[in-house]
Amino acid sequence: MGLFKKEFCAVCGEKISLLGKRKVEDGVVCSKCTKKLSPFFKERKKSTVNDIKDQLAYREDNRQKLNSFNQTRTYGTRTKVYIDDAQQCFVVSRARDFREDNADIIKLSQVTGARYDVKEHRSEIFRKDSEGRSVSYNPPRYEYSYEFKVYINVNSPYFDEIEFELTDYRPDSRHSSDYHRFEDMANELVSALKDSKRNMMNSNSGFMGMAAAAPFEGQQMMNGPELKNNLEVKFGSKNPVPYPQNINGNQVSLAVRFIGKFVISVVNPQQFMSCGSVEDISGALRAQVENSAGEAISLCARNGIPVAQLPARSNEIAKYVKDNLESGWQAQFGVTMESIAFASLSLTEESAAAYKQMRVAQFNRPAQHDYMEQQAERQYQQDAVQQQAQTWVCPACGTENTSKFCVGCGTPRG
Repeated sequence: MGLFKKEFCAVCGEKISLLGKRKVEDGVVCSKCTKKLSPFFKERKKSTVNDIKDQLAYREDNRQKLNSFNQTRTYGTRTKVYIDDAQQCFVVSRARDFREDNADIIKLSQVTGARYDVKEHRSEIFRKDSEGRSVSYNPPRYEYSYEFKVYINVNSPYFDEIEFELTDYRPDSRHSSDYHRFEDMANELVSALKDSKRNMMNSNSGFMGMAAAAPFEGQQMMNGPELKNNLEVKFGSKNPVPYPQNINGNQVSLAVRFIGKFVISVVNPQQFMSCGSVEDISGALRAQVENSAGEAISLCARNGIPVAQLPARSNEIAKYVKDNLESGWQAQFGVTMESIAFASLSLTEESAAAYKQMRVAQFNRPAQHDYMEQQAERQYQQDAVQQQAQTWVCPACGTENTSKFCVGCGTPRG
């Protein structure tokens, strides 16, 4: 009698090798059969033998249908999404040949949701001390990378979510060109899946014809309980914005956080309604505001503006964001930005400690360290207050300014 009992695949009947056994709810199947299942299928152990047979039949039928699939649009880098607009379907595959890969054909009508997420990965940077040991910087320094993940929810009997990484290279900064390239790519992909499905539904239901014939009904929908006359959206930095600063001849790596809110109003209800739910649109607008605010703060750092003056520059930063985004919003989302304001522009705790430490060094009195920390903190606040006191309102256009000329219309300060 052999040491191991011979087992045979409940699907194909072939003998199962020692390492090739895969369990299902009411039997075992071989690894060759399970490799033919959809790569998005995750419920094998909870499936019966008949369930596996049904899916393999579907997969074989899917392979035949791929012969008539003709992609008209492609999104992604390593893992790609191919859309067939004529047949209103798409496939997702990482293989060079998605037909050889037998990528699942999914109807756009099966899509129940699409989104992307950016995951930040952080690792500390160390330095060598005089004895050659790796030690932390003071304050600690980090290097970052950003991973873009796409999630597509579908209504399928075999899987309900497709998840993959969009990035083939992970950017090291939220303000880099690579980061913005992947961000644009992710937005285009999500919009393509949602818009294609929405257009198909509108074509079938005649909704667009109804909206065009009854614009006031559309306006009433947008001013209903889901959205009032104006919509207020709060925003804030998910990650601190690097703010290198030269203090006492030393380059210090500081970081700034911000929070605020902006108000939008709907000027084109039909365009607004075609972009998704209020929550989806608010999230997209918030992400754009946060990115633009980060760009403005980085620009202040490159221009050598002291970090203590940032609170007094909040109006200029807000104007930069508004001017940068408003025209695009009206065309893309059918909304206009009524106002934007920053409630706080402040250093992170680590940066504030480093800032105070450098300011304390100006006094050069080690015995009075606690006193000097208080003086440094007081000086930081006085710098901000002094800069704020220099703010003036342009008599021509009403813009608040701190420079000699109005940033809104160029009128010189009186």
